[in-house]
Amino acid sequence: MRALLGDKRELAQKLALLEKELKKRLDVHEAVIVTILQGVMDIIDPPAMPQPPKPRIGFTP
Repeated sequence: MRALLGDKRELAQKLALLEKELKKRLDVHEAVIVTILQGVMDIIDPPAMPQPPKPRIGFTP
């Protein structure tokens, strides 16, 4: 019985470690996906270009 309980604890620790590693990977992938989507959105809807200054109409001495 003790061996079974020990195995379960060990398995639980390994699963917890695996879960932490997978969460780290998902965070990295999620950040990359967000960066890619921001780039795509910039291509689809680029920021407005500044308007060039209008030339003054009239007499200038």
